Amino acid sequence: MLVMNDEQRRRWWWALISSSDGWSASDGRKLQNFLEHNDLEIEDFWKNLPESGRWCGLKAEKVTALLKQKREWTLETWVEYLAERQIKVVLLSDDNYPPLLRYIPDWTPVLFYQGKLDCLQRVTLAVVGARKMTAYGQTAIEMLLGRELAGVTVVSGLMTGVDETAHRRALETGCQTAAFLGYGLEIVWPATMRQLKEEILLAGGAVVSEMAPWAEPRAHTFPIRNRLVAGVSVATLVIEAAKRSGSLITSNLALDYGREVMVVPGPINSELSVGCLELIKKGALPVASGQEVREVLMNSSLGKITHEEWQLPEVEEVKKQTDLPGLAGEIAKILEQECLESEELCQRLGREEQVLQELGKLEIMGQVVRGETGRWRWVR
Repeated sequence: MLVMNDEQRRRWWWALISSSDGWSASDGRKLQNFLEHNDLEIEDFWKNLPESGRWCGLKAEKVTALLKQKREWTLETWVEYLAERQIKVVLLSDDNYPPLLRYIPDWTPVLFYQGKLDCLQRVTLAVVGARKMTAYGQTAIEMLLGRELAGVTVVSGLMTGVDETAHRRALETGCQTAAFLGYGLEIVWPATMRQLKEEILLAGGAVVSEMAPWAEPRAHTFPIRNRLVAGVSVATLVIEAAKRSGSLITSNLALDYGREVMVVPGPINSELSVGCLELIKKGALPVASGQEVREVLMNSSLGKITHEEWQLPEVEEVKKQTDLPGLAGEIAKILEQECLESEELCQRLGREEQVLQELGKLEIMGQVVRGETGRWRWVR
């Protein structure tokens, strides 16, 4: 039999209640207010179901779902279940609860996570955009998420397109990254994200959800998730967005929360530029370089909430770490500024054979990577 202190029992009761069918963050806020107002503990609520559910003002179907949980689980079997899946729980009252989430009106009392949640105590940047990302979007991410943002945690949604590319770019450049899911932590959707999820966790990042571990992805769960992506971040960066998209939902929520929103201006003949233009009209900042993104983060007063002494490494110091002599240095200086195909790089430097040989060496050393579009990019 597991031995748990009162605080541990409180944590697991909250997690079990939050996993009942149909439970929402608003139900959690209602419950927390009820407990505080009546000077009750969560275990009092659990033991006195269904009466306490009605007193709390929960709908009948929510109380029925809680009673089902009570029949199916003991606290011990619940803790064992989560431990087997390496799923941890953080409550609003915990020191390691993501600090910026406390300051949104639709906060959640409970989060489930895997990995290390302390990455969300750093400067956080949400990166969102189209699932059907174009080559232009790929290039934008490669240019904007570079060395200038060392020390930042990139937050996104572990979906195909911009999400996936942003997570991978963060891993390549030495940033931390955290993924917020629109489904439970037991699920990987789409299945192609399984390896990326593992890479995020191995690199010291986090994968987070407010939903029951077994919750399946549904159309309505992703917009609900988007408020957490916006709320946990100092600022949101939009790469490509159609007129009606999840990216716009996230960005508009960020504006509502008083966070900065940055937008990559796109071609005026692209459907994926329509949402970006709409956001610019609402006051979002157009950006075209990693330095501009850095300045927005550095100037944000929200950084002091994230961490008392937060700062990003000086760009000049990072540059010194990547200085290379000769042709390798010339290649580095070009690829630090833009991503190019081999042919373009050879034309720029005028030494085809030597450039290709040097690229091969730099790739083996892990200092350059050739993306899916065929362009080379500098990674460290």
